[in-house]
Amino acid sequence: MGREKRNKVLFSGYARLPDGTCGAEVIKIIGVVVVVDMDDDGRILDAECTLPTGVARKLVAEILIGQSLARDQEKLLAQLATVFQDSSLRALISAIRALYNRYASHIEVQQARLTIPVLPDRRYDNRDATAS
Repeated sequence: MGREKRNKVLFSGYARLPDGTCGAEVIKIIGVVVVVDMDDDGRILDAECTLPTGVARKLVAEILIGQSLARDQEKLLAQLATVFQDSSLRALISAIRALYNRYASHIEVQQARLTIPVLPDRRYDNRDATAS
Protein backbone atom coordinates (compact mmCIF):
# COMPACT_ATOMS: atom_id res chain seq x y z
CA MET A 1 0.00 0.00 0.00
CA GLY A 2 2.74 2.52 0.84
CA ARG A 3 4.81 1.61 -2.21
CA GLU A 4 6.03 4.59 -4.14
CA LYS A 5 5.67 4.38 -7.91
CA ARG A 6 8.88 5.19 -9.74
CA ASN A 7 9.95 4.99 -13.33
CA LYS A 8 12.71 2.44 -12.70
CA VAL A 9 15.00 1.06 -15.39
CA LEU A 10 17.85 -1.45 -15.03
CA PHE A 11 21.13 -0.75 -16.84
CA SER A 12 24.29 -2.84 -16.99
CA GLY A 13 27.83 -2.55 -18.24
CA TYR A 14 30.55 -5.16 -18.63
CA ALA A 15 34.32 -5.18 -19.11
CA ARG A 16 37.12 -7.74 -19.20
CA LEU A 17 39.41 -7.90 -16.18
CA PRO A 18 43.16 -7.72 -16.89
CA ASP A 19 44.89 -11.08 -17.37
CA GLY A 20 47.08 -12.25 -14.52
CA THR A 21 44.97 -10.72 -11.77
CA CYS A 22 43.16 -12.70 -9.11
CA GLY A 23 39.80 -11.36 -10.29
CA ALA A 24 40.47 -12.45 -13.86
CA GLU A 25 41.25 -15.96 -12.66
CA VAL A 26 37.91 -16.12 -10.86
CA ILE A 27 35.42 -14.26 -13.07
CA LYS A 28 37.20 -12.91 -16.22
CA ILE A 29 34.52 -10.23 -16.87
CA ILE A 30 33.18 -7.68 -14.42
CA GLY A 31 29.56 -6.59 -14.56
CA VAL A 32 28.04 -3.49 -13.00
CA VAL A 33 24.24 -3.41 -12.74
CA VAL A 34 22.19 -0.47 -11.48
CA VAL A 35 18.51 0.37 -11.04
CA VAL A 36 17.83 3.99 -11.95
CA ASP A 37 14.94 6.33 -11.19
CA MET A 38 14.32 7.94 -14.58
CA ASP A 39 12.05 10.58 -13.02
CA ASP A 40 14.80 11.76 -10.64
CA ASP A 41 17.58 12.79 -13.04
CA GLY A 42 18.82 9.22 -13.49
CA ARG A 43 19.48 8.73 -9.77
CA ILE A 44 20.90 5.29 -8.95
CA LEU A 45 18.58 3.51 -6.50
CA ASP A 46 20.45 0.22 -6.23
CA ALA A 47 23.72 -1.18 -7.54
CA GLU A 48 25.67 -4.42 -7.72
CA CYS A 49 28.86 -5.58 -9.34
CA THR A 50 30.44 -8.96 -9.90
CA LEU A 51 33.81 -8.32 -8.30
CA PRO A 52 35.01 -11.46 -6.47
CA THR A 53 35.16 -10.02 -2.94
CA GLY A 54 32.25 -8.80 -0.86
CA VAL A 55 34.24 -5.82 0.41
CA ALA A 56 34.83 -4.56 -3.14
CA ARG A 57 31.22 -5.15 -4.16
CA LYS A 58 29.97 -3.25 -1.11
CA LEU A 59 32.32 -0.29 -1.71
CA VAL A 60 31.31 0.01 -5.37
CA ALA A 61 27.60 -0.09 -4.45
CA GLU A 62 28.09 2.58 -1.77
CA ILE A 63 29.79 4.87 -4.28
CA LEU A 64 27.18 4.33 -7.01
CA ILE A 65 23.94 4.54 -5.01
CA GLY A 66 22.57 8.07 -4.92
CA GLN A 67 24.63 9.33 -7.87
CA SER A 68 22.93 10.77 -10.95
CA LEU A 69 23.67 9.19 -14.31
CA ALA A 70 22.60 12.46 -15.93
CA ARG A 71 25.10 14.64 -14.05
CA ASP A 72 27.62 12.79 -11.90
CA GLN A 73 29.68 10.62 -14.28
CA GLU A 74 33.03 12.39 -13.94
CA LYS A 75 32.56 12.92 -10.19
CA LEU A 76 31.74 9.26 -9.72
CA LEU A 77 34.70 8.02 -11.80
CA ALA A 78 37.09 10.38 -9.95
CA GLN A 79 35.80 9.11 -6.61
CA LEU A 80 36.29 5.50 -7.71
CA ALA A 81 39.84 6.22 -8.90
CA THR A 82 40.61 7.77 -5.51
CA VAL A 83 39.23 5.07 -3.22
CA PHE A 84 39.43 1.90 -5.31
CA GLN A 85 43.11 0.97 -5.44
CA ASP A 86 42.81 -2.43 -7.07
CA SER A 87 44.07 -4.00 -10.30
CA SER A 88 40.48 -4.17 -11.54
CA LEU A 89 39.98 -0.37 -11.45
CA ARG A 90 40.32 0.14 -15.21
CA ALA A 91 37.86 -2.66 -15.94
CA LEU A 92 35.45 -1.24 -13.36
CA ILE A 93 35.64 2.21 -14.98
CA SER A 94 35.11 0.66 -18.42
CA ALA A 95 32.04 -1.22 -17.17
CA ILE A 96 30.60 1.96 -15.66
CA ARG A 97 31.24 3.88 -18.89
CA ALA A 98 29.41 1.14 -20.80
CA LEU A 99 26.55 1.50 -18.34
CA TYR A 100 26.48 5.29 -18.92
CA ASN A 101 26.40 4.69 -22.68
CA ARG A 102 23.37 2.42 -22.30
CA TYR A 103 21.67 5.07 -20.17
CA ALA A 104 22.41 7.81 -22.74
CA SER A 105 21.10 5.59 -25.58
CA HIS A 106 17.93 4.91 -23.61
CA ILE A 107 17.38 8.64 -23.05
CA GLU A 108 17.87 9.34 -26.79
CA VAL A 109 15.37 6.64 -27.74
CA GLN A 110 12.82 7.94 -25.23
CA GLN A 111 13.20 11.50 -26.51
CA ALA A 112 12.85 10.34 -30.11
CA ARG A 113 9.62 8.52 -29.22
CA LEU A 114 8.22 11.74 -27.80
CA THR A 115 8.98 13.74 -30.95
CA ILE A 116 7.85 11.22 -33.59
CA PRO A 117 4.08 11.03 -33.95
CA VAL A 118 2.68 7.53 -33.81
CA LEU A 119 0.56 6.76 -36.84
CA PRO A 120 -2.28 4.28 -36.64
CA ASP A 121 -1.55 0.83 -37.99
CA ARG A 122 -3.40 0.59 -41.29
CA ARG A 123 -3.70 -2.54 -43.30
CA TYR A 124 -3.98 -1.97 -47.03
CA ASP A 125 -5.13 -4.45 -49.56
CA ASN A 126 -4.17 -4.34 -53.24
CA ARG A 127 -7.30 -2.44 -54.33
CA ASP A 128 -6.98 1.00 -55.87
CA ALA A 129 -8.22 3.61 -53.41
CA THR A 130 -10.05 5.49 -56.20
CA ALA A 131 -11.96 2.45 -57.44
CA SER A 132 -15.46 1.98 -56.13
